[in-house]
Amino acid sequence: MDVESWKSHIKYFLEPHPKYHAAGEDMWIPSKDYKIAFIFSGGLRIVGDARSLIVNYNSPHHLNLSIETSSSSHDYYVLWEHLVAFELIRDHDTPEDALWPPRFTMN
Repeated sequence: MDVESWKSHIKYFLEPHPKYHAAGEDMWIPSKDYKIAFIFSGGLRIVGDARSLIVNYNSPHHLNLSIETSSSSHDYYVLWEHLVAFELIRDHDTPEDALWPPRFTMN
């Protein structure tokens, strides 16, 4: 799947970052009802929710993911071609009518 296809599929489950998107950056966070897991070739799996994950689309070649926890922060710059799948993880507060295809994968 090409970069624009990935972006269009993933954006259904993201919302603009409240601070950075307003400043003109192409940065997103998971919608409040979801956790998202990005799965890359080689087995790397990055999981986050609206409080811990920032998805940055500013680079045309890399998917930039930032994870922040109470004790640390990590930035991942991964070529789009290494993205294998993303998975939605339903939170216990997820409404029953929320969009819910459980997984998008490359065909």
